[in-house]
Amino acid sequence: MTRIAEQAPAEQAPAEHAPVVLDAFVSYSRRDADRIMAIVQAARARGRTMWVDTDDIPAGAPWRTELGTAIEAANAVVCCVSRAWLTSDECRREYRRAVELGKRLIPLQISPVDDPPAALGALQWIPASATSEPDAVADAVLAAIDTDPERVREHTHYWHRRRRRRPTADPLTNWPRSPRSTRPAS
Repeated sequence: MTRIAEQAPAEQAPAEHAPVVLDAFVSYSRRDADRIMAIVQAARARGRTMWVDTDDIPAGAPWRTELGTAIEAANAVVCCVSRAWLTSDECRREYRRAVELGKRLIPLQISPVDDPPAALGALQWIPASATSEPDAVADAVLAAIDTDPERVREHTHYWHRRRRRRPTADPLTNWPRSPRSTRPAS
């Protein structure tokens, strides 16, 4: 008779991982998957991290927890809005979680919709219909992710303040002279 020794599983210390930062979490309806995956692949080809549930949830993982973690780690949430997206319970959950967390929302218009969620309705949308080139849509999404509207507004505010103090007829030709340009010739 062979006796098998029972061993208690070794306790493992939790792995220390650096937090993952994603460029964007992509919220989409599976019915629009072919269109969305072409855009995601174009963004990934540019070296960007776009989180999509079909690629990024390990087998056996609690998928809803994984979705929540990905939304938290993302710099932006790309909402791929279509009639199918609006009727999807999961897409609504993802959208609500992104709004709760104050995430930057980037709406893509996959197909025309009548009544978009309020937070999306107030934003500029990126057209992404079936006739739109995936590369062009990916470029627009990445530009939106990379543009900080608060920084742009702040820069414009300071530029206008400076302009009021030093009005010029043509701001492109009347730059202040550098100290070297005012020195007498030797």
